[in-house]
Amino acid sequence: MNSSLPVCEADVPATGRCREGNTYDIAPAALPEPAPDPVPAHAATRLLTRLRTSTGRQNPYPVYAALRNLGPLLPTTWGGLLATDYDTCARVLREPGWLVPSTLWKDRNVPGWRSRVSLAEAARSMMQLDGSAHARQRTALAGRLSARAVAELGGVIERAVGERLDALDDELRRTGCADYVRIVSDPLPMTVLCLVLGLPTADAGYLVEAARNYSYAFELSPTAEELDAADTAAVAIYDYVRDEAERRRAVPRGDLLSDLVEMEDREGPVDLSYLVGGTLVVTGWETTAALLNGMVVGLGRHPEQAAWLRANPGELERACREVLRWDPPAQLASRVAEHDTVLAGRPVAAGQIVHALLGSAQHDPANVARPEQLDFSRDPAPSLAFGLGPHYCAGSRLALLEGGLVLSALLERFSRLTVVGQPERPRGIAFRDITSLMVAYA
Repeated sequence: MNSSLPVCEADVPATGRCREGNTYDIAPAALPEPAPDPVPAHAATRLLTRLRTSTGRQNPYPVYAALRNLGPLLPTTWGGLLATDYDTCARVLREPGWLVPSTLWKDRNVPGWRSRVSLAEAARSMMQLDGSAHARQRTALAGRLSARAVAELGGVIERAVGERLDALDDELRRTGCADYVRIVSDPLPMTVLCLVLGLPTADAGYLVEAARNYSYAFELSPTAEELDAADTAAVAIYDYVRDEAERRRAVPRGDLLSDLVEMEDREGPVDLSYLVGGTLVVTGWETTAALLNGMVVGLGRHPEQAAWLRANPGELERACREVLRWDPPAQLASRVAEHDTVLAGRPVAAGQIVHALLGSAQHDPANVARPEQLDFSRDPAPSLAFGLGPHYCAGSRLALLEGGLVLSALLERFSRLTVVGQPERPRGIAFRDITSLMVAYA
């Protein structure tokens, strides 16, 4: 069971308010008596399971529409609540009274989670922390991921993009068909992360394989076999980062990893192996890879958008943001109520978990017209693709720069590129991962 997505929510201890420790106020008497649910818990749960079918993996958005039709906040058979519309999802991401599931919460609600190394290690990464622990890790990255720092990487990233697209063109000319995932969208984001961190780019392939397996730890109800793979990958990633950090400690190199080591030695632990391994290597790679895949799939299904973008070459970032809205890389985020509250008209007790269905929110017709249409010309709709609030994606600028460079090159060099068959997608719900995307010249 995923560390933040339990089968059911047991009683949360009445420990009182302690923001830094991520515990929760319990004052049941303050809540109104909830009305009977108009939607049975099994109705939403049954729909959610369709996301794991082959049809649901290829196109989850009809399932999300059916969930939204049931209501903005739905009960499930495991006790969690599903937020389905934009406003409800945005609230739990943005407002300060909603926290990521803490270790204390998991101890009470997810039996045995600490026995899984992938879940235990992930709990120390930035996206699963709140308060001062989260702020400390985020501050450690701020300088190297600022707008100025990312802009200075433009030339380096452009060369990496060119190398990957040269390899794609060579494969297409040699064999007539190529796997865009294997050649471009998997290795390129990891290569860029290696360049930012100062890791050997030759290790990008090794890190991609480990990151994909580790991502099961962030899934909704992973199988035992998936968690076995995640455990093995977690050990591999964290051992790798720790070894590289020790090399920087001995001989600093002026890269981001050296900066983090120096900061840790000067100011105390920042859990740099978790910051680098869990936050950047796994989620940083996953999000950008999904964006690069979404571009190719989206232009294949909406070829008229390529013509619009060629006529408006200054709108690359707008186009990337629309791709992220149209098919968000992260489809789910979980938060726990810090205090008793009311959400979408429903009483929610402190300690109750809510799963924000980001893919559903991004296709909410109350937030964006014709949500199923990829439309680069539309006025940018409010987006949850990079999150909101204190957990807004620290690497968003890097992802958008990389995406814009790839999109520009695709339009200029690969105008005849077409998708062959259906993308191969794994069974997960949390990410819109693609493991194979065959392309050819038309």
